[in-house]
Amino acid sequence: HNRPVSKLAKLLGNPDGDALVEELNKKFSSLPAEEQPAALLKWAAEEIPEGRWCQVTSFGPSGLVALDTMSKMGVLDKTQIATVDTLHLFPETYELVRTVKKHFGLDKLQVYRPEGAQSREEFELSFGAHLWRADPHLFDFLTKVEPMKRALDEMSTLVWVTGRRRSQGGDRTALRLVEVDQSDGRVKLNPLANWGKDEVWGYIKKHKVPYNSLHDQGYGSIGDVVTTERTDPNAKNEREGRFKGQNRTECGMHVAVSGDSVQQMHKRAGIVRQGYEWEARERELSAAVGIQQVTTEDFEDKVINSKGNVLLEVFAPWCGHCQ
Repeated sequence: HNRPVSKLAKLLGNPDGDALVEELNKKFSSLPAEEQPAALLKWAAEEIPEGRWCQVTSFGPSGLVALDTMSKMGVLDKTQIATVDTLHLFPETYELVRTVKKHFGLDKLQVYRPEGAQSREEFELSFGAHLWRADPHLFDFLTKVEPMKRALDEMSTLVWVTGRRRSQGGDRTALRLVEVDQSDGRVKLNPLANWGKDEVWGYIKKHKVPYNSLHDQGYGSIGDVVTTERTDPNAKNEREGRFKGQNRTECGMHVAVSGDSVQQMHKRAGIVRQGYEWEARERELSAAVGIQQVTTEDFEDKVINSKGNVLLEVFAPWCGHCQ
């Protein structure tokens, strides 16, 4: 009963949060796909208490369509807008944020960054320059998941708007217009869930909505500079260029995370921050029998230049087989 979806249902006079979600899906999915975004966002602006709903956006094409739709409806003042700066974005993405702020008059835009860091250099002082490769799940937690959860908590959000679509493929193929986040019980609105890539870009061109210039350079989906690559324009999965070599399509923002998992991630972050990846006890036991942990920094000295025989076991966190 303390879940945000339950609180929302109570505010709207519905005794059952899950029943409310089903009712909303039935109502809005019956509309033509082109009418669904405006109708769902209009409902949010009229029914959800001001300040209790927000849009969290990375300013991708779909998020920009939702933002432009709200702007044209005159409801931007009724919602909060937040974005996560992972500190590893493309220069073109930072330029887009500045352009979008000016275009929509988004003085209210709230930017959240990894805890304890205001720049990529500060982040790397704590976690090194290769955390994205050495421990991609921890990297995503620190740069995306934790800042987003902090944003939703600080904004007292009950409902948040995303730009996800079924046509993006991967884990999104069964996406619904309205859903409950299984991590925290917040309601997520996916107003463009039933739009395709052509509809999104048709809207952007027609309404002259600013977009990331990298899309004109062969990038289908844009994330961090260290994990994003150009894609085949005919690729079936729009997010194919994300998380290169990692055998996944989501960063964790939209994946259910338990409280225990969050605590474990914070614990792992503390370990890495101290400069090693093993637990102290494991390191002691390993050292006692002559096992050494090898890093990229001392690999040449300990392995390449070794005078004796070396048995080397390689573990790559980004490798599907190792996982």
